[in-house]
Amino acid sequence: MTNPHALIYSSQQDVTIGHLKDANYDPSVDTTVVSHWMQSREIKATVEGDLDYPTKFVSIPSNPYILYYQWDLSLLSKPLLGIVGPRKHSDFAKSMVQKLINQSSNYDLATISGLAFGVDQLAHKYSLENNIPTIAVLGGWFRHYLASKDRELIRRIVDNWWLVISEFKLSQKPQTYTFPQRNRIIAGLADVLFLPEASKNSGSLITVEFAQKLQKPIYGTPNFSSPSMSEWLHEQLQNWGIRALFDIPAMFKTHFSVDQKSTGGGHLLQLPSFDPDTQQILETLQSHPLLSISTLLQQWLPQEKIYPSLARLEMENIIQQEEPGIYKLL
Repeated sequence: MTNPHALIYSSQQDVTIGHLKDANYDPSVDTTVVSHWMQSREIKATVEGDLDYPTKFVSIPSNPYILYYQWDLSLLSKPLLGIVGPRKHSDFAKSMVQKLINQSSNYDLATISGLAFGVDQLAHKYSLENNIPTIAVLGGWFRHYLASKDRELIRRIVDNWWLVISEFKLSQKPQTYTFPQRNRIIAGLADVLFLPEASKNSGSLITVEFAQKLQKPIYGTPNFSSPSMSEWLHEQLQNWGIRALFDIPAMFKTHFSVDQKSTGGGHLLQLPSFDPDTQQILETLQSHPLLSISTLLQQWLPQEKIYPSLARLEMENIIQQEEPGIYKLL
């Protein structure tokens, strides 16, 4: 059930949140058009004080008075992994987001990001591919996004019964100031924030700053092959402002619990067959708790075969680096 305050707010251009809080508005205004538009798109709204208003929003500075949403609002009660990053990202950032989400499938969590082109959309897309619940926080009105090229990604999220939210009036176009407002919501809702890379001018740093003020755990993976893409992140890692993420499974074990619905039995029973070189590395790891790249090179495999095989096993969440160049089975 949509709160009538939300309908009035989106029906009257001159009504502000302040007017609603002070009851300084005309309650007799006709909201039929807005109501029908929302119903046809399964958009609902809740207002602070309603029973279904998410408790997590209370801790957010200047928390939203009205929240518009599509589908499952209860996802906000799950532990949330926030993922943010630049619109123009490197291949390194793309691979790190994919790796992180691939390895999150056994944990009780949902991902949350801002639906923006770049790292944000990668977070949602990889979550969809891995059947991990994802929450998209819009940087403007629903009308804009449902008429934009992003509507297909929103449709996929909603078709999975997950969640899209916005605090903005349905007629509010995305503007420069709306994105920092969106970013504070991501930072406030996320239990852990992940930033694969960031230059000094990256807009995702606003989300990090909010998360730092809220004392949220923040992890980063600086791109040493392209320092300009991680210039700010390198500085923060040196100053201990952000934690370096080298051990993804350890991070998940620290902050999230194992999903009781996930099936056991080990990775090998759940994965397709590997090529002979990868299978040979895997069998060697089963008999050697720790295996170094140098050992593999010395014994039997050339470098051009070792690295692709190790990369695939790591992406499949079968092995991890115990330390640089040393691998073990998970």
